[in-house]
Amino acid sequence: MSSDPSAVIRSGLSAAISAGGIVPDDQKHLTRYPFLFLVDVSASTAMGGNDADIYTINQTLTDILEMLRMPPPGNELADKNHQIDVCVISYSDDPVVEIDWTIATNLPHSVNFDARRSTCTYAALNEALNQIAERLRYYKDPANNIPSSGLAHIFHITDGAPTDFAIGTPLWDKMHARLTKLSGGSNPERQQAVIIHFITPNGCRIVDPDYSPRDETGTVLTGQEALSRLSGTETVYELSQGIQSMPDLIALVTHVVSRVTETFGDSDGDDLPIAIKAAQEHLTQGAGTIRASDV
Repeated sequence: MSSDPSAVIRSGLSAAISAGGIVPDDQKHLTRYPFLFLVDVSASTAMGGNDADIYTINQTLTDILEMLRMPPPGNELADKNHQIDVCVISYSDDPVVEIDWTIATNLPHSVNFDARRSTCTYAALNEALNQIAERLRYYKDPANNIPSSGLAHIFHITDGAPTDFAIGTPLWDKMHARLTKLSGGSNPERQQAVIIHFITPNGCRIVDPDYSPRDETGTVLTGQEALSRLSGTETVYELSQGIQSMPDLIALVTHVVSRVTETFGDSDGDDLPIAIKAAQEHLTQGAGTIRASDV
């Protein structure tokens, strides 16, 4: 691959979302909170019959967007969702901006992605980071009169390992460096955004000698292990107890968003582990359904 792949902006769903995330004048005095959902719709997400990940991905993301669009009365997000900006990107061979930056109150009622082909994670991450950078520039533009923004978050939902870049290659090193810079490296005060990878239930078990990545010694890795190498074990969470873990993912994402908007919106990024830990403790299902990677 000689150059970075560019996103394919598909007409349809994203075209139906109006205004491109422009913040109305009567809301420009409020802090903005950007959240981007990056969703793997590769062919392997359709494997598994009725238990295929693509079904649970569609339903889970629909439920998350509905929670953000119209939180039930008394929910932690009920007074903040008009300050939340959401972007949704699906990816396979190419990243597709399904929902351009949209205020949460204007989100669609559902999403329905079809599984496609490869797992081109480099192209997808590259587009996600570009979208975040563009959004932050929008916030900082003096012409927009937005006083502040919370730490940007990328929620990456995937079932497998990248197929468009390998460990130790120039593209791998380039993305690793970009994600390290994103996290602030050893200086949390320089953190620009947070990325959290969620490995779907079927993805936690995928190890294919023909397609799975290998480390420097030739050892085959799972997608979980590869992403841990890419951005750190603390950024990778596995959904390893089947379909029942998806409601817990909804609860975790919702609670993280709540914590960010209520408590950590203007903070440095070093509070993220606290937010994640609080979200995990908030889950009412059994302990261990969602856990950090231990690779």
